[in-house]
Amino acid sequence: MSAADIKEMLLAVPGWLPTYHSIYLDDTAQLVRMYPFMEVMAAPLKRVFPRARFYNGLRNTANGRRPYVVAIAQRKVYALLGATNSLLSDLGVKITRKNVLELAKAFVVLWAAGARRAVRHVTVLDQKSTNTPRITFRDPKLTDRAWLKVDVDGDTQQWYFEYGPSQFGIVTVQDSKGKYIDGFNYPERWLRD
Repeated sequence: MSAADIKEMLLAVPGWLPTYHSIYLDDTAQLVRMYPFMEVMAAPLKRVFPRARFYNGLRNTANGRRPYVVAIAQRKVYALLGATNSLLSDLGVKITRKNVLELAKAFVVLWAAGARRAVRHVTVLDQKSTNTPRITFRDPKLTDRAWLKVDVDGDTQQWYFEYGPSQFGIVTVQDSKGKYIDGFNYPERWLRD
């Protein structure tokens, strides 16, 4: 992204740019160093979130620079993947049996964009959705599940999505042998239907 694009994006969302960084708005080289954004564009994102734009950035941490992903929609910034349900709710997108597989694919794309290691390609190998509850978590709101078999740079992963009235609940990622790799739990994020 150009410095002009970064400046426009930072100014488009009230409160995103800290006041102490506003002195750099006309220093294009510094702006690009501080906010090294790249737009994340993928077909699943465009299909399920046509009114949002997604960006991959790098933040400085004690352990070096780490990637992250944000969505911008309706003049708000959503830190993903944590704010996924808020983004869905604010855009009026409800998870249903008809769209859950497309939303699950978009979720995987966003995960890959913010992964700690560079992910070059993601391919969905198989998919299915069901209304059989997963008893393990005993949450009556999690009435539906979706499953994706995904190739991530040559590694096969199983993605399990449990969702309720219109929001993601629990997302679990396993390797091809069933070993836990990653997971996301959104129990406090149940928003009104």
